[in-house]
Amino acid sequence: MRPAAIAIIGFISLVVVLVFVAYVQLILLCLAAIVCLVVVLGFSRDGPGPRNFWIATARKSEADAPVPPPNTIVKIEGRTFSVLDLPERLQFTVSRRNLHLVVAIALIALGAAITCLVVTDPLKQQIEPATPRYFEFYGLCYLMVILLFPALAWFSECTLMRIPAITLANIGERNDGLRVLWIAYQFTDPSGGYYGGTTMNLVGPKGDQLKVVFCNPGNPSLNKLSCGLLFHKVEWAEDG
Repeated sequence: MRPAAIAIIGFISLVVVLVFVAYVQLILLCLAAIVCLVVVLGFSRDGPGPRNFWIATARKSEADAPVPPPNTIVKIEGRTFSVLDLPERLQFTVSRRNLHLVVAIALIALGAAITCLVVTDPLKQQIEPATPRYFEFYGLCYLMVILLFPALAWFSECTLMRIPAITLANIGERNDGLRVLWIAYQFTDPSGGYYGGTTMNLVGPKGDQLKVVFCNPGNPSLNKLSCGLLFHKVEWAEDG
């Protein structure tokens, strides 16, 4: 990095630190506004209400496909099938969950912003460091930073779930002590590329061989497994 760029970055950082120390309420207002904006943008990107989708299975008429043993079974999203009796399509429903957490995050951020606006001359008056009010704003700033992470997770899920490519992922075994909480998976995108990763097993049935995976059609490396979704859930459709 060039010395001029280092000097500019250092100067900007110094200004930010000075503003944070002297006008911590302004930083809090900006952080609260960002959290609220991220939550609102998530709602604007997410689709309305529950949505149904289906995934095609391998056709039984494919002559070149290897024939598995007749007693082979596979567990998909909590349901067990014989590989010889798989339906031609698997039908699911995706809907929102944990909306109370999203609303709570937005309300807390909104409350923090209102706090900045209702105090006496909130954006013009310098708050002296080491005073009770300063530490209150300082703590609220840290709280906004913490809340920004689940807000970004909400926005990321809603962006991915807007128009995703949907397929099934193979669930792998982990040899360490975290295999109950973390699972490995791999899948093939519609173009034939191989992708995968690991994710926390937050929700859904355990012991599946196959799970639903959502990925960005233009960049399948951006993907979410059904059990790793924090604000959406995948269930079998009633006629699935």
